[in-house]
Amino acid sequence: VARDSVWVMQNRQLQRALIVAAFFWHFLAVFGDGWVVAEKARNTRDFGSYYYALEVARDGGNPYVVNATNGLDKLVRRNVHPYFYPPPALLAMTWISEDLPVKRAYLYWFWLAELALLAASMSLWRWFKPLSPMAGPTIVFALAVLSSIADNHLMGQVNTTVLMFVIGGLSLTDPLRGEASRKREFIGGVLVGLGAMLKMSPAIFLLWWALQRRWRPVIGAIFAALGSSLLALPLVGLEHQIYFYQHVLPGFGSGVYNGLTVSIGLFGNHSIPNLFDMLAPNNAEGLSTVARLLSGATALGLIGLLGLLFRSRTELSAWQRAGQICAVTTLLLLIPIYTYEHHLVWALPAGVLCALGVFHGKLPRWMSPLVGLAWFGWAFKLSTIKQASHSMQDAGWVVAAGALQEIKFFALVIFLVASVIMGLSRFTVDEKEA
Repeated sequence: VARDSVWVMQNRQLQRALIVAAFFWHFLAVFGDGWVVAEKARNTRDFGSYYYALEVARDGGNPYVVNATNGLDKLVRRNVHPYFYPPPALLAMTWISEDLPVKRAYLYWFWLAELALLAASMSLWRWFKPLSPMAGPTIVFALAVLSSIADNHLMGQVNTTVLMFVIGGLSLTDPLRGEASRKREFIGGVLVGLGAMLKMSPAIFLLWWALQRRWRPVIGAIFAALGSSLLALPLVGLEHQIYFYQHVLPGFGSGVYNGLTVSIGLFGNHSIPNLFDMLAPNNAEGLSTVARLLSGATALGLIGLLGLLFRSRTELSAWQRAGQICAVTTLLLLIPIYTYEHHLVWALPAGVLCALGVFHGKLPRWMSPLVGLAWFGWAFKLSTIKQASHSMQDAGWVVAAGALQEIKFFALVIFLVASVIMGLSRFTVDEKEA
């Protein structure tokens, strides 16, 4: 096996063949499961939230007021999900002209999301390339098999754009190619800060940097947050920006996402709070008091535990830094109230690193089948899993049906554990360079 592994790593022609095959596999999957459905769809799914929020903001209204988006003449479906993203996020939609129909803009955004994914993948490739020559083929293979990619594009989500900023920023601040310069660290922090202003969750990387006493990327992220908020003022006024931080943002901890009516217990929610919602359901919107307390305590406990485990005064190896960053990235998927299929593109760094860890023996042998199971659960199409789970439940296999329903949650847990193991590995810097 070791000889075969070395042969695969050294055979560049085979790698190129695998990359080309996987890329076309990816394109056909995105085209078939995403574009064909999107083109025929009568509604614009989650993209409508951005489109109509932008329209309300251009008219001087408050994009966070739910009723403001429901009375528009251009509305193509009865209800649009409420807008609950940070004010600077609308800047990413200003390319939409006032006379561009929502369906046309939605189809344009489909391919912009694909380009953002490819840019994020290229950044991840350059970032992980010093770890393994198999980084490139592994990344492209992940793009080929992930069903969440087509789902992200079909839903009109912004996940790949945020991922592009965050991976690009983290790769600049991480010195895998040598000691990161002050300028690169600051720019990397700016990119992560811009990602956090599109979706708030990447802000947790500021805690990781602070834990390592790396203040330049923290300052860069804060600079990006303040700068982008100022740039957004002509579009989203100060009063409406304050409204977001006072009334919308606090609801993220309870599951009341500015009046979002999507059920927390919907099949395919892969988060920890979803499990607590099953344990202590709520008749009203959001989490029950018990589920909210358990979710908050678990989130704070996991963040504190990672901080305690990763607190080290010694220089980290490349594998340790990558493992710690991927652990934080995976945690971003487990602790929010909602983690649906389209969010799972965020597991790309952790999934790739875990596969490389198995390939190079950086993980214990008992982790290998678990990582394989995690890749299966992470990549497999959710609609097929749902059908199989319901069939098992109808046949009386309740436990098996429940386990299958949560297989993507288990996949994220495995990625988290494996990333933590690599983040705590005791390889010295000399061993890493060798």
